[in-house]
Amino acid sequence: MKTISGKKELPFFKFYNRFIIDSKSGRRLQPNGKKISSGTMFNYVYTQKLLEKFCEDKGFELRLRSIKHLTQREMKVEKNYWIRFYKLLTDYCYKDCGYFDNYVGQNIKILKVFWGYCNKHLLLNIGDFHKHFYVTKEDIPVITLLPEELNFLIYNTCFEASLTERMQEVKDVFVFGCTVALRFSELMALRQSNIRILGNKWYLQVRSQKTATDTQMCLPDYAINVLRKYATQKKGFLLPRFNDVNLNLYVKQLIKLAG
Repeated sequence: MKTISGKKELPFFKFYNRFIIDSKSGRRLQPNGKKISSGTMFNYVYTQKLLEKFCEDKGFELRLRSIKHLTQREMKVEKNYWIRFYKLLTDYCYKDCGYFDNYVGQNIKILKVFWGYCNKHLLLNIGDFHKHFYVTKEDIPVITLLPEELNFLIYNTCFEASLTERMQEVKDVFVFGCTVALRFSELMALRQSNIRILGNKWYLQVRSQKTATDTQMCLPDYAINVLRKYATQKKGFLLPRFNDVNLNLYVKQLIKLAG
């Protein structure tokens, strides 16, 4: 562990991993006492991947530091470090990755949650520099299809054959999502345990993390075919993995290809 002027630096990703583990195990709960949802856990992991890629691509050394014994000058250095980090990270998200405000804002929001975890749960006393991280938001147009357009994506085998493997996954996730009308986080969290088979009928059973309501729907044949196609997904997930920004960009591309 490095030190500067005798002040110990703490490994950022070590504590972020602990943040994920504590959130998943139930040692860290929501303010209302409920467990962290699987959709939120999915976002935590994607934020970790984004930060790791950012550090690798930009050569940025991400660390934490207790402010307990910092001098006024060292406090200013620490503040400037985090302001610089925020500027570099958001520039990277917008310019290098082409992400939208909502996705960038989501990751910044998770960073602020992690910061609170470090201060309140782990008592690391790393200061309140996260207050300089601004959460951005924008209204993204909702992609809607006419029934005949959705039917084209479902049943046109020639069009499907013309797509790359990844774009076929996009089509399948989009078609399945249009059918079951779930939030993106709930869609990505679907597992084999959400399927119930009675006779020749397949039912999708879902509890909404946001409204705490249970839903059961009978799946049409084309949706069942999608699930069968990805039956060997890792960790028992029903569908291929995406983050919300990438899927949104892919779907726009898919609609363009479909004409």
